[in-house]
Amino acid sequence: MLTAALLEALAWLAPAAAFLWIYTSRLGATSAAVLPHLGVVGALAAVTVLIRWLLACVSGRKASAAGGALLTATVLLALCLYYILAVVGFGAWGYLVSWGLLSTYVHQISYMPDVFGPIVYVAGGLLLVLFLALVACIHAFYKRRDWVPAAIARAPRVMDAAGCATVLVLAIFAWRYTEAPPTTDGEPLALSFWPDPFSRKFQHNHLPQSAQLARDELAARAAYANVQRRPGSNVILIVSDALRSRNMGVYGYARPTTPFLSGAVATGSATRLRRVQSVCAESACGLLGIASSRYVHQFVDKPLALAEVLRLHGYEAHMVLSGDHTNFYGLRAMYGQVDSYFDGSMARWAYANDDANVLGALKQLKTRSAQGNFLQVHLMAAHVVGRRSPPERFGEEENYFPPPPKSPSEEQRQRFVNFYDSGVQKADETIGQLLDVLRSKGLLDDAIVIVTADHGEYIGERGLYAHAKGVFSEVVDIPLVLMTFGKAAPLRINEGRLASQVDIAPTVLSQLGIPVPATWSGVPLQSAAAPGGRQVHFQQGAEFGVVERKQDGRTWKYWIDARTGQEFAFDLDTDPLESSNRAAQLDPSDRKRWRTVLTPLEVNAREFVSSH
Repeated sequence: MLTAALLEALAWLAPAAAFLWIYTSRLGATSAAVLPHLGVVGALAAVTVLIRWLLACVSGRKASAAGGALLTATVLLALCLYYILAVVGFGAWGYLVSWGLLSTYVHQISYMPDVFGPIVYVAGGLLLVLFLALVACIHAFYKRRDWVPAAIARAPRVMDAAGCATVLVLAIFAWRYTEAPPTTDGEPLALSFWPDPFSRKFQHNHLPQSAQLARDELAARAAYANVQRRPGSNVILIVSDALRSRNMGVYGYARPTTPFLSGAVATGSATRLRRVQSVCAESACGLLGIASSRYVHQFVDKPLALAEVLRLHGYEAHMVLSGDHTNFYGLRAMYGQVDSYFDGSMARWAYANDDANVLGALKQLKTRSAQGNFLQVHLMAAHVVGRRSPPERFGEEENYFPPPPKSPSEEQRQRFVNFYDSGVQKADETIGQLLDVLRSKGLLDDAIVIVTADHGEYIGERGLYAHAKGVFSEVVDIPLVLMTFGKAAPLRINEGRLASQVDIAPTVLSQLGIPVPATWSGVPLQSAAAPGGRQVHFQQGAEFGVVERKQDGRTWKYWIDARTGQEFAFDLDTDPLESSNRAAQLDPSDRKRWRTVLTPLEVNAREFVSSH
């Protein structure tokens, strides 16, 4: 009986121990998370034992063994699946998946085959087989060596007392766990249930905790305490997730992936910036970079963002977003106070990442401001989880998530490209449709429209897929297309100037005649280019760097990996695909100047490395 109980305890501890080893040695958690998590696992095991005890008391041995096996297998498999999702979450988003985000997608399982293809059925079948095999193994063990009914038969009063004591202990444990969750220790389940501490990780980037940055932001906000309100143009900011400029027809791509935007640029009704950099390679920091006009090493907890500035000047602010921004790294809170909010998690009985939800929400949007309206729209069509309909616009498609374990064939690689290009065209189509909706509401009678992305995407280049990794051109080169409608004054911008996401918000304010906050890092793109050239920064985890337009007109990209100290330098005019590292041939004066400029980013990157 004792041996059987010990074997069962080992079955509970083994997966937990394996995960905790990965969690502490590979994912940046500290040893403080170990004991609290083992306590949670022990509580789960105790609950299953209590239920088996009740089953043994009210049913026969066979029913008890069958019910106990089904229960134990369900809880163990759920725990193991959580561990897998936790590791995948770190790889995809830089931190643990929250229960809110997980709940959103659990309710949308029926849409998964449409998005990810047949692999969903394969994974579901394997999961079912694994579950049935686990039930069978545990049932065989319980039929021969179930220690719970044996203990009841041998010492019923002792088991009754032990059961009552266990219930009391579990009640106290549950109360303490919910009242004071061990989030500061890094206990994973607590961090999933109470995800507020996620902001400290901020996906794959370190969020600086600078008191001086926070004070500067408070001062900038106070400067807007008394502002002159006057009517202004509506501002429409359209962000397409994971949209890289390289695969857009409007940027010279051979396929007609952007007929709407290409037509607007061709007719002169839109301005396209040729070289635009994102501040990072993932959503949370990309969106914050756009909103707060700050680079990653300058982020603050409560930024003075574009929506807040416009609201202080009498604008209404409306968010209409595809995807679940409510549960993803607290993006909804990052956007600040707005007059209306909608994201994919609020689309009942619909897939969260279907941009049709955005069109539906825009048709229902009601605005009342006489000063002006700020509307931010987020599209997911180009993202791996985005819904593309109708599919196969450029031939046979295949979603590249999960990434192939080895180099794919040329045929499979082409299917991946077709899949991505289909999403790009869908995004372009949706942009045209949503502008038609806004036109019908009169919101384009006087409007500035900005089309951009939060980051780019790998489609097999360098053996990489998706994003949130690296700082090569595939994930940090993004589009920026600007349009004006109706009474709005035309934008006068040099298309060839170097730009960054941080320039978007200052450009909007400059067009409206609104002062730019002192803490913002971007520059209005309408302004004359600085005589000494321009520098913009980027960072993704341990990798940080600068793109510089030099005085001679040449554009260079220089970055460093803080983990290894390796340097990379590319002449973007002759090597736009960044295939030849020129770090060894750099002019020493360029290297010295860039290293000096990058000191604050290096500090932030090294703090990220030390925390991982």
